[in-house]
Amino acid sequence: MAKNVAAEASGSCVLHSLTALSVVTCAALLMVMGLHVAELVKFHFNGVRGRQLELYIKVFALHIFGILFCFLGIAVEAKVRWFAASESLSIFQNFMWRGLFYVYIGISAQSVITAYENSQTFATCMDIATWMTVGFGVVYALGELLCVRTMAIKRMQKGKKEVPLV
Repeated sequence: MAKNVAAEASGSCVLHSLTALSVVTCAALLMVMGLHVAELVKFHFNGVRGRQLELYIKVFALHIFGILFCFLGIAVEAKVRWFAASESLSIFQNFMWRGLFYVYIGISAQSVITAYENSQTFATCMDIATWMTVGFGVVYALGELLCVRTMAIKRMQKGKKEVPLV
């Protein structure tokens, strides 16, 4: 009896931890997306003055891709039902690939933002958001190595709950 209670508590703890990780990952991705939008608007209004058109197009495209990748990550983490790719693409069902995707989002955002000068406050916010995203990506990858997702699915099936995309 005591073993069942302890096992149930540990399974519940894993599920709550995964939910918390999902929420803070959404928050970090939302911050990175907001900072991409702010940089895109700032870069657009500064115009091409003193800059080459080719650089302008590249940075503009990188910010657009950053916004789209962040939106994709948020849709997957928030388990948006109308977003069919979140359940059909196997890359998002595996924590290793999901983690590497978030690491890519964070590092690419860091490299795009530091490509030209920013205010100190903005640079600090961007550093925090991008490194949080990288850190959560590493946590997801480690979670796959430690079989956390598999354990969570078994706990949910044992409790006869619907098994969502964890």
